[in-house]
Amino acid sequence: MLRRVAAILLSAACAAGCSAEYRAERRYWQAEQVAAPILKNPQAARPEQMAAAAAAYARVIQRVPGTLWAARAQGRIATLHVLQQDYDQARLAYQQLVRLYGRYPQLCLWAQQALARTYEAQDRWPEAVAAYEDLVEAHPWSQAALGMPLYVARGQEQRQPEQAERAYQLAVNRYLQWAARAPTAEVKVAIKHYLANAYQRLKQWPEAIGVLQELANQPNDPNRPLTLVTLGAIYQEKLQEPALAKAAYVQLIEAYPDHPLVQTAREQLERLPASSP
Repeated sequence: MLRRVAAILLSAACAAGCSAEYRAERRYWQAEQVAAPILKNPQAARPEQMAAAAAAYARVIQRVPGTLWAARAQGRIATLHVLQQDYDQARLAYQQLVRLYGRYPQLCLWAQQALARTYEAQDRWPEAVAAYEDLVEAHPWSQAALGMPLYVARGQEQRQPEQAERAYQLAVNRYLQWAARAPTAEVKVAIKHYLANAYQRLKQWPEAIGVLQELANQPNDPNRPLTLVTLGAIYQEKLQEPALAKAAYVQLIEAYPDHPLVQTAREQLERLPASSP
C-alpha cells in the first residue's frame, strides 16, 4: 500500500513538473511569435512592434520566473534593445540576466559577450575590454575566455597599430600563464593553439614552431591537420626549410588522406624545390 501511494505521489509530482515546463515553454513560444517579424527584418520593425514583443517577453518573466524560459526571455529583451541601438538599456538587461540567472551559465556567458559587443558597437573599446575581462573572470576556462586575449590583441591592432606588438606579447604572456595551470589536458591544448597563433602574429617563428610541433604530437587533437599544414607553411615560406615543410605536408597526407586540407598540402608540395629530399 505504501509503495502504491509513493508511486502515485511521484507520478503526480512528475506530471506537475512536466506541465509547468510545458506552460513555460509555450509562453516563451508565444512571445517568439510576436517577435518573429522583428527578428527577421529589424530595419522594417515599427516602435509599436518592438514594444509588443518586449511586453510579451516580460510576461514570460513575470509568469514563469526563475526558469530557463524566463532567462531566455530576458536575453530577448536585451536583443530588442540592441536592435533599437538603445545600448544602455541593453546592457542593463544583460546585467540582469547574469545577476538573476546564474544557474544557466551558458546563457550568462552569452550575455556577457553580447554586453561587451555593445561597447564595441559604440566604439568604446576600453570599456569593451573591461567587459571581456569580466567574462574571463566569470568563465575562466570557457572557449570564449580562452580566445579573449588574442581577440583583444587583434582589436587593439586594428585601433592602434603601433600598440599591436605589445598587445600580442601580453596575450603570449597570459597564455603561458594559463597553460601552466590548465585544469585539463584538453584545455591546455586549446590554450596552446591560441599561443601558437599569437607567436605567429608577432612573427616569432621559432617559438611558434615549438608550440606547433608539440601540438602536432597530439594525435587526438581535432585541429591537428590545420597544425600540420601551418607547420609546413612556416617552414616553407618563413624559414626556408623545404625538407621540414615537406615532412609536415607528407605527414598530413598520410595521416588524413580524406581531409580537405590534403589538397592544400599537395599544392604546396608542388611548389617546393625539386631537390627537396
